[in-house]
Amino acid sequence: MDCAACGTTARSGDRFCAACGTPLPVAEPRGAARPSISGERKIVTVLFADTVGSTSLIENVDPEVAVGRLQPVLDSMTNAVHAYGGIVSRVAGDGILALFGAPVAREDHGVRAAYAALQMLDDVRAATRGTIDIRVGLHSGEVLLRTITTDLSRDYTALGPAVHLASRMERMAAPGQALMTGDTARMVSGFVVAEHMGPRPVKGLDEPVDVHRLVHRTSAVGTWMPRQRRELTRFIGRQGELGTLREAFGEAQRGRGRLTAVTGEAGVGKSRLVHEFLATLGPDVSVRRLQASPYDVSTPYFPLIPLFLGTGDASGETEGETRQRITAAIAAIDPALVATALDPAIALTGGQPDSPAWTALDPPRRRRRIRDAVRALAIAAPRRGTGVFVVEDLHWIDEDTQAVLDDIVDVVDDMTIHMVVTYRPEYVDHWADRAFYSKVHLEPLLGDHAVQLLDALLGAHPSVARLHEALLARTDGTPLFVEETVRSLADTEALHGHVGDYRFVGDPDALELPDTVQAVVAARIDRLPRADKRLLQVAAVIGETMPVDILDATAGNDPRAMRDSRARLEAADLLHEGHVAGELAFKHNLIREVVYAAIPLERRRVLHGAVADALAARQTPDAPVERLAYHAYNAQRWDDAVAYLWQAAALSEHRSAYPQARRLLTMGLDASTRLPETAERMARFIDMAGALRVAATGAGQHLLSTLRDLDRAAVYADRLGDRRRLATVAVHRSYVASMTGDHRLAVTAAQTARRLGLELTDSYLIAEGRLAEGQALAMAGRPSAVPELLATDLEFFREIGADRRGLVTSRISTSLTFMAMAHAQMGRFDDADRVYADRTAIVNAGGRPFELTFGAWAGGAIDIYAGRMQAAEAKLTAGLAVAQLHDMMYNDALISAYLGYVQAVRGDPETAIATLDRAVELAREIESPYIAGWARAHRAYVHLARHEPAPARADAHAARIFARDHGQALLEAVALRELAAATDDDVQAGAHLRAAVEICERAQLVALRQQLRHAHADG
Repeated sequence: MDCAACGTTARSGDRFCAACGTPLPVAEPRGAARPSISGERKIVTVLFADTVGSTSLIENVDPEVAVGRLQPVLDSMTNAVHAYGGIVSRVAGDGILALFGAPVAREDHGVRAAYAALQMLDDVRAATRGTIDIRVGLHSGEVLLRTITTDLSRDYTALGPAVHLASRMERMAAPGQALMTGDTARMVSGFVVAEHMGPRPVKGLDEPVDVHRLVHRTSAVGTWMPRQRRELTRFIGRQGELGTLREAFGEAQRGRGRLTAVTGEAGVGKSRLVHEFLATLGPDVSVRRLQASPYDVSTPYFPLIPLFLGTGDASGETEGETRQRITAAIAAIDPALVATALDPAIALTGGQPDSPAWTALDPPRRRRRIRDAVRALAIAAPRRGTGVFVVEDLHWIDEDTQAVLDDIVDVVDDMTIHMVVTYRPEYVDHWADRAFYSKVHLEPLLGDHAVQLLDALLGAHPSVARLHEALLARTDGTPLFVEETVRSLADTEALHGHVGDYRFVGDPDALELPDTVQAVVAARIDRLPRADKRLLQVAAVIGETMPVDILDATAGNDPRAMRDSRARLEAADLLHEGHVAGELAFKHNLIREVVYAAIPLERRRVLHGAVADALAARQTPDAPVERLAYHAYNAQRWDDAVAYLWQAAALSEHRSAYPQARRLLTMGLDASTRLPETAERMARFIDMAGALRVAATGAGQHLLSTLRDLDRAAVYADRLGDRRRLATVAVHRSYVASMTGDHRLAVTAAQTARRLGLELTDSYLIAEGRLAEGQALAMAGRPSAVPELLATDLEFFREIGADRRGLVTSRISTSLTFMAMAHAQMGRFDDADRVYADRTAIVNAGGRPFELTFGAWAGGAIDIYAGRMQAAEAKLTAGLAVAQLHDMMYNDALISAYLGYVQAVRGDPETAIATLDRAVELAREIESPYIAGWARAHRAYVHLARHEPAPARADAHAARIFARDHGQALLEAVALRELAAATDDDVQAGAHLRAAVEICERAQLVALRQQLRHAHADG
């Protein structure tokens, strides 16, 4: 008996599952048929087919007559489904629901469903002589596949929105028509011709659905032909393998025939390597390239039929025309073979030879004649030079083709032929003992080669830089997976542009694998024995790496069976030994991701709980708190999750691993909201939101969402009447608001903190409020009150420094930073340099990367105000290197927004535009409109230097609107300066300059005011 929750096989007499504790069903009396239900998430293509007007066909007729009328239709539907490897999940009177890619995953489930749809339309029309029409609908997506097993049968049913959408496609179709969604259309591109019918409203969905009408199949065989029709990327990283093929071909040229096998998993680039090899051959080489098809495995000699038909489409020809075609194809290879090969060729291609000699042959002799003819054509000596004979995808060949290949292998070493075959690891050849045989095994691209492939696909725009890392992690360097993922991003408009020159506008952390990639990996997983697949699922729940003892404890099976399963999974190259003794790891994280996605949510929850229990049972001093937190969270044990996540986040923050701390705290806040809203829970939420602010600003990520969490924390603190926590939250809100550019909120929140500090007579809270207000004023370009405000803070923080050594450097350096900036904005450059020098001495002694990089930005800005562009470039460039080294995205973007301006002023607008483009993209990703505003204002200057007034006006206008709406005085004045320079109308330009001068005078921005007055006078 198997546990319905986790799939573990229970022992006889057990009442509870040993792995997960789920109650097991009580044994039924003998003879009772109690069904077993299990489930799995799968990416499939759902097909609905229905008879048009069936009610009128069977109205008022005997039930047997009604069945007789509809049975040919249902038979045609069912046979078409089975012909392409689908299953009929449900028959509903006059229609069917079929699934492709279930119960065993198939990488080409969309193509199979499309072919079945086209065949059933033709077959129903033929079976009913055109008197009955059907409608067909297709959609590809994720379903929950439920398996219901009894003593006598096993049935499959699919649940989920994908089923509903396929049904809607069928109802939308006209009689005799098959419609599919855009999701299916993307999967079958190149395999079928389809008419795009545009977006259509669908009942039950908010957004319209892209609809396509199936027209007919193309001549594509296998996956290479459709890919070849698209633009091929640059050939990368296979020069050694290409050399092996060339070397074997050289041997064949010298009269020593060779056989080379190119092997590897799906998508690794076998066909591409063959394509590149053939491209190196000269015109004197005779090439015959054949390919097996997964849809014609039952057709004898299918891969070899093109030898008889030549190239082009033979459909619609008369028998005489086909005979002429076949005769010409044979003669092109060897005219002497026409006499012996013509009749077998006609028979093999579905015709009827009119030769009496052929008619007199019994079936076994006909089969022998066909085999001899195929063999003769395959090994026929080329008319000139050396021959290359390629047969691809041997894992799909039929037995008759295999027999012919074995015949050819027996003689190939005596001929001037280089025979090349390709296949996946599941195919087993028997040629390894042949001296003329060699094998080229392809692995995914690694290191620089994988990076080069991504460069060739994406280009060099700054926006795609972080996408590189995400794509490498998600695709493991498999070329097909990389190309399909990039294609999917382009289809969904996360990538704009074209191959080799894209702009990325998505979130790298939210990158999803396309269905085509998941289907290839899932098909490989589904070939595993059931016990091995279950163990792999448990491993996927544990993580990318898994201690063997935790894996065994969670799976809970017989130890010997566990060892055997682990050994098979390692042999299958799915798991391998980890870097730590006693651990296993997934060969590629992509495998883990696909396996995990297939596990139903409830079973995931149970398994995560079992892993958490196994980890907790270790009771070691170095308990893996982060792993415990992850599994408790996914097991929905919210109390434990909050406690573990809080501990794990503190450890990460202590190591300055801010992105990791932010992720853990975000999970902790979510877990907290799942608990009853007690005072203790609200207090914990407030504290975690404050810690999240530190982590989020340290990482420079998700600032606006962090601000929303702090808003909620403020509500909780107010409800609790906890004025101390309310003041602390106000400080955090002020800091984040400054970083995102909301000056008014930043100042208001800081003043709230000061007021509450006064009420509580808490001098530290008062100082924190002053510092937050000083930062807000300086960053917004309102400097007049900043020096006095922060001078008081400096005195306070220096006095308490001995008691709070962990904070003193940060608080003092921040105070000095913004005091120096305020002096510079007001034109007091001697004071600014003096204060900044004090700040530099303190920070250099501490050496904290955040303070170093933030100070580099501030120092660069001060130099810009003073007109010291060379010094500004030196500071900003050095700071940028440190920020990028430590993955500090906020400081990276902030520095880049200023460095690009300096690069342009110093005469390098091309480098400047790339720097500022990157700053804009980073600002969008980290949720900082403030940085985006500065980057666009400075980019306007660069556009003008490049004589591009239109984009300059657009950038300057956008920066000005943001600055005006959020109280950013300095940014608004700079944006108006660039807007004036980009405006052709002298009157309007003068108005912009006067408005900028007025802002500077009100805000006491003396340095910028002097520049603007000179510009106004020059104008």
